[in-house]
Amino acid sequence: MMSRTSGHTTPPLTWSRAICRRRPIPRTRALYSRVISDQIIACLTQWQGGLPAIAVESWGGLIGGRTARISCENTIWMHAQLAEIDWFTIPVYGEQADASAWVIVQHADYDRPLQRNVLARLERLVTSGDTAGRNVAYLFDRLAVADGRPQRYGTQVRCAAGQWQIIGGAESERDLDGGRPPWALPTWARYVGQFGPCR
Repeated sequence: MMSRTSGHTTPPLTWSRAICRRRPIPRTRALYSRVISDQIIACLTQWQGGLPAIAVESWGGLIGGRTARISCENTIWMHAQLAEIDWFTIPVYGEQADASAWVIVQHADYDRPLQRNVLARLERLVTSGDTAGRNVAYLFDRLAVADGRPQRYGTQVRCAAGQWQIIGGAESERDLDGGRPPWALPTWARYVGQFGPCR
């Protein structure tokens, strides 16, 4: 069974190229450095799926400690930033910073209070265009799955019995296709269509 629960991610090289095309201020420079490390570790974790079974355990041991350390450092750093600013808002820091900060929070599954704190901020900021709507959708659903609640936007899915299924179900099937806020993702059918056939 295959799951797609991490949300939208971008290969580290793509992040690097986008970042190098601008001149970030010190706060965003630190943010970009941290999110690139996060994405490299995420890619390394995914690559272990193609290794022989005998190698998976060793591979996990090699990157497991590094993953935990990077995640812990990123979370501590994010707490410090959020004590000084409301968020890496688009008008002030740009779309790349908004997305990068979201990646760090989305992957901080061991720090649910941070995720809930950020979700409350993003839900307030999204209506004014200060953050991307997809950030709210993915983070809301990630927390819903963790809490054992139905999802609102259907972003966390798995492949089972030849079909893409929403993990834990949805609050409202109608809202998935016709009742979304204007800032939210496209219809659920279009969303899962980007994943291709479920096998």
